[in-house]
Amino acid sequence: MSSSSHPNSAPSDLEYSAPTTGRTSIKGPDNNTVKRTPRNRKDRLRKIVSLVVQEGVTTVEWLADNLAVSSMTVYRDVSELVDQGLLTRSYGEVSTASSSLVESSSKLRLGMNRELKDKIAKAALKYVRRGDSILLDDSTTSAHLIPGLRELTPLTVATNARFIEELLTNDPHMGLIHLGGNYLNWADAYFGPMTVSNIENLGVDICLMSTTAVRGAYCYHPDSNVADTKRAMIRGAQRRILMVDHSKFTRTALHRFVAVSEFTTVITDSLTPAQEIERIRDAGVEVVVVK
Repeated sequence: MSSSSHPNSAPSDLEYSAPTTGRTSIKGPDNNTVKRTPRNRKDRLRKIVSLVVQEGVTTVEWLADNLAVSSMTVYRDVSELVDQGLLTRSYGEVSTASSSLVESSSKLRLGMNRELKDKIAKAALKYVRRGDSILLDDSTTSAHLIPGLRELTPLTVATNARFIEELLTNDPHMGLIHLGGNYLNWADAYFGPMTVSNIENLGVDICLMSTTAVRGAYCYHPDSNVADTKRAMIRGAQRRILMVDHSKFTRTALHRFVAVSEFTTVITDSLTPAQEIERIRDAGVEVVVVK
């Protein structure tokens, strides 16, 4: 699998003129590629963000090893980047902070709002029929569908998310279609022209997905590759279910990829503002509210 870096690999406020001296050669994440890391602090902060975006989730120790500096130095740098809202640190792990330009890593998202995601997934399962062909995107809410989907087999699931594939592997009653493409560490999923092409060659019964932000009458995502993939999934399904909790209605993201009216059903929770629910219903879309 090939790894691609996030399109926004460094924040604009860390722009610098790279020095021509004072660099240290070190091994890259694959222990094969030799990279040169500048000692200048501003340059190092920029490099830390780039490495975390590339890896998705990492540790202070891993960063220190790859930057050839002490863990304490990296700890201080990461603390500054956390204060700036560029990174998050939880239980010893460092990941990108979700923003309009950067989505947080799948590993971090898998641990967030688990109870609410379970409720939304349970409501979404009512729209799945035994024998359906299903498209699941890389949203972590999709992972909460898997236990219920096993009770509806036989089914065929097509997905671009490696972590979803891992949950379905070796299930004799579940057909699995790997959509392929370029693997992105931070998402633990595949994207790109190959992924979109493979989706366009499918005609499935139902697509279940989530998104980073819902603003006005549209869905948004920070990454254009992810947005393209989600757009293709929606076009290829007869029934289209959007699973979004209330937090999605307070966020922003850069790339608009579909109107909410393109979905047949939206499932959200009771903390979603009433005016947002009414806006969706006025567009002729069924809204299911879980408590």
